[in-house]
Amino acid sequence: MEIIIDNMVVNYEKSGQGQPVILMHGWGQNLEMMYSIVNNLSNSYLVYNIDLPGFGYSDEPSYPYTVSDYVEFLKNFIEINKIINPIIIGHSFGCRIALKYAAFNENVDRMILTGAAGLKSKKNILYYFRIYLFKFFRNFKNFPFIKHYVNEYIENSGSEDYRNSSPMMKEVLKNAINEDAQPYLNNIKVPVLLIFGSEDDATPIWMGEVLNKEIKQSKLIIYDGASHYAYLERNDDFSRDTNNFLKEGIIND
Repeated sequence: MEIIIDNMVVNYEKSGQGQPVILMHGWGQNLEMMYSIVNNLSNSYLVYNIDLPGFGYSDEPSYPYTVSDYVEFLKNFIEINKIINPIIIGHSFGCRIALKYAAFNENVDRMILTGAAGLKSKKNILYYFRIYLFKFFRNFKNFPFIKHYVNEYIENSGSEDYRNSSPMMKEVLKNAINEDAQPYLNNIKVPVLLIFGSEDDATPIWMGEVLNKEIKQSKLIIYDGASHYAYLERNDDFSRDTNNFLKEGIIND
């Protein structure tokens, strides 16, 4: 299915019936990454599975979106589809949007966030050294004879997500990672289930612990040995914990 939001064609799928659930995938992914969750929930819930702007079959935004722009996109998607009191389930980048949406909008029932991004990473000396090198070499990108090597170094710098992104989405990614969700986490009033993998090196456990501490009604579950894709690697556990949470709700640990 397709709708137009902010002059973008947005691709999504809709299945099942019951209370609405909105799924939002991670960076560089698409709605297919959420199919295991769709299969678990579509017998009991009305599931909206979205290709976020810039991913899958959805158009890229016409300007570098911020997290707030993605929140406005989500708000428009909910209004156009007349969705009332949705459950929001996100992975990684999708959680950035979910966190800010829930902090400033009341039309949400509860959330399940796995491998949740949104907090600024702790930076060590190596990080600052790499930034220094990047800025140093950037000064020589137009020098004859060496500009090819300098530009190659610049192109290969940054994370894999950054290198694999289009020019527009590189700017979007920079906007996203430069925003810290922590200041508005205590605005979130709805129950939130947090699921992290113990071996997640993209969104480490400490991020889950901070989220769990700052969000008033939250519970943190850690899957031992799982990575950033804990919800896929431990699909049976994730389905069980998701279903229990949606049926029973939670209070603080």
